[in-house]
Amino acid sequence: MRIFTIATIVILAVVFRFFQLGNLPPSPYWEEAALGYDAYSILKTGKDHHGNWFPIVAFESFGDWKPGFYIYTVVPSIFIFGLNTFAVRFPSAVAGLAIVIGSGILAKELFLEKKQPRLINEKSRHWLPYLVMLVTAVEPWGIIFSRAAWEANLATALIVWSIIFVFKQSRSTNKYIPSYLIAAAIGTVLAMYTYHAARIAAPMMVGAAFLFTELEQLAIWSKVKTRSKRLRFLLLPAVTFVLMLSPLLLNMTSNTVTNRFATTSIFSDLDVIIQSNQLKELSDNSFLSRIVYHRYLLFGKEIITNFGKHFDLGYLFLHGDTNPRHSIQYVGQLYPLSLVLLIIGLSILVYRHRRQAVLFVFWFLFGLFASTLVVGSPHAVRSLVVFPFFTIIIGLGLHRTIDWLSRISKPKQFIFTSIFSVIFVAQIGVFWLYYSQVYPAVYAQEWQFGYQEMIATVNQLALAYPDEQIYITREQGRPAMYYWFYSKTDPKLAQSYEASAQKDQSEFLQFGRFHFIDKVDDVSTSYGILAASPGFTADVGLPTEGDVAIVSNLLGQPIWIVQHYEK
Repeated sequence: MRIFTIATIVILAVVFRFFQLGNLPPSPYWEEAALGYDAYSILKTGKDHHGNWFPIVAFESFGDWKPGFYIYTVVPSIFIFGLNTFAVRFPSAVAGLAIVIGSGILAKELFLEKKQPRLINEKSRHWLPYLVMLVTAVEPWGIIFSRAAWEANLATALIVWSIIFVFKQSRSTNKYIPSYLIAAAIGTVLAMYTYHAARIAAPMMVGAAFLFTELEQLAIWSKVKTRSKRLRFLLLPAVTFVLMLSPLLLNMTSNTVTNRFATTSIFSDLDVIIQSNQLKELSDNSFLSRIVYHRYLLFGKEIITNFGKHFDLGYLFLHGDTNPRHSIQYVGQLYPLSLVLLIIGLSILVYRHRRQAVLFVFWFLFGLFASTLVVGSPHAVRSLVVFPFFTIIIGLGLHRTIDWLSRISKPKQFIFTSIFSVIFVAQIGVFWLYYSQVYPAVYAQEWQFGYQEMIATVNQLALAYPDEQIYITREQGRPAMYYWFYSKTDPKLAQSYEASAQKDQSEFLQFGRFHFIDKVDDVSTSYGILAASPGFTADVGLPTEGDVAIVSNLLGQPIWIVQHYEK
């Protein structure tokens, strides 16, 4: 029965994460194209598309220096499936499945390893991990971020499993080789090489789990001889952690590490500094005003505000992140019914499992800390690492609800169970219907839909007119990368133009006879090939006759006009 239950939940998670993975969302976002092409370049040449040999700390990409581990997971995927959207998203979908399974195992480690009769009755207590897995498998937050190449999704999976390994080590009878702790150290470091926010969240969250388990052994530590043995036992995981992390530590002050935080940090927000100066000036610059309105206090207030925004009920349960790539805008990051289950789960956690409750507090504090330091809160990507901990608490609430239903009279049990089941299934159905049918059409442009069709048309015209210049506008973002991705351009060609090509923050503006332009004046030849939006084409004053192709979005609206022109 248990194997059947696990298999059913895993199959459900697989369907939600892998069905039509290459086409839903409808096209790769430019970050996905960049991840895929750099992985393709590593596979073919051992260098990224800028010509850097096997980058360890970060890939230059668009000048944003992406942590590189996700790219390396895409390399074998492209080797198997080829350079396409499915291959780029495949590691994230696998990570999403790992989060589903890991959440259930973590719930078991937290609540079921020791008998805790106050949790639930003994007959049904073993169902808790399966219910946590079910919740994690169907919540929108987990599905959405498993269906695109989000580095944060892989980092979250690595953190969850690193925490599991910490708990496994505390239960292990092996007193000589800390194999689970070594695995936890490796997972933590890989998470830090996967996503910017994980460089803060991973060591803090896994470290909190480690301290939680180690506090149970304070009595052993009271003996000096035993304490020294314990320290030797922990030495190998610590050395593994430091050695693997050393490339990142040696580059902590370099642009490859600091660039992302510098461009998104709240501390770069001049409005806070201006406000601080104005408030002090209005208070005659008194000693007290210089303390009360100090910029650091105002920044601290903003950090606390940003933290609170991640628990906004509208964000969590109604509309989700305002960025359409992070949420479908029709439901929240979590289902509305999950609010009720979350409240029930929190009450169980606080009143019956206070030690675990303290650990959850630290997990949320550490998991959201990086997200509070940057602009744009609440941010579903940067805070994704706390998603599994939401679902564990919701799973606790679901278990307690089912346990309560099993205790009431049969007629009431049938009524309440039917109502609950209909609401639970209906909200999943509503989400998936909107996500699979409406969302791709309404928000196709958020995923740069149309590049594949446009580039295929451009390549046909390029063959027909082999000597003419080709102009592609940049108003829809990153055309050079999309050209390389969809054309499967030999990375050696891109690398050969690295030194000579004109760039905008590491983004190529020229590649051979291809010109990636911003203004009408950049169309400098009297004849050639142009791919642009309808408005741009009208501004150039080109006729819409002859070799002209129109690429429309999923609503039938023209988004690209590709033509051979003669002024």
